[in-house]
Amino acid sequence: MLKLLILFILTQLAYSKQTASKIHGEWESDRELTKKYLYKYAKLTEYQKKALPKFFGNSVIIFKPNGSGSVKTQAITIPKQNGEEWKIPETNIEFTYEILGEARDQLVIKIFFQEELFAESPFSLIKFEDSNTYSVSISDGISDINGREFFKRIKITKKAKSQ
Repeated sequence: MLKLLILFILTQLAYSKQTASKIHGEWESDRELTKKYLYKYAKLTEYQKKALPKFFGNSVIIFKPNGSGSVKTQAITIPKQNGEEWKIPETNIEFTYEILGEARDQLVIKIFFQEELFAESPFSLIKFEDSNTYSVSISDGISDINGREFFKRIKITKKAKSQ
């Protein structure tokens, strides 16, 4: 009986590793939904209200079922506080990830970037608003602004569709 129980548990663990996650697919940053949330809930300075929304709506994130992904961001220009402009070039950053836990409305993920810039915060708690919208907490790196960036599903991956 104990052998059957152990076999059942191992089978369930193996199956759970093969099932598709709701995060698999392509997601686009939603500028309007993010801006609406920031203006309603975040603690923003006047400069942040002007500059932060320009960061959003320019990125597509892909989470593949094999544990790899990418972030593609369009070139953007952000106003600096001194009146100058900060030009950020188009980027395409590859990453690998591991899902540490997944529940109905949230997911904990560990992302491995090769770029040092992202190495300090590899863990994310992703909150699903619905099956086609998720959000992540954002910070300016200096203070807690109580913000969230929202992403809308563009498409789901083929492997995730079939499961």
